[in-house]
Amino acid sequence: MLEKYYKYKLDFRDYLILIKCGSFYECIDTDAFIINKIMGYKLKNLSSTFKVGFPVSIIDKVLNKLIESSINYIIVEDKII
Repeated sequence: MLEKYYKYKLDFRDYLILIKCGSFYECIDTDAFIINKIMGYKLKNLSSTFKVGFPVSIIDKVLNKLIESSINYIIVEDKII
């Protein structure tokens, strides 16, 4: 998942990237800090990176807050082929 995040971050530098993993959305590094600041969700330290996750059921709440804050975002679905 980290590789996918960094690949998208190269193409969408000015966007917050939300990666859907099953029934959760996850944000990594800088994006995790942004979600932590605007939503108050807990940061998880994974040795050299940070992550924030939240359930799919509250995505509308998060997206509304991002829109109110004028933060561009993209949603990536992490599908296993």
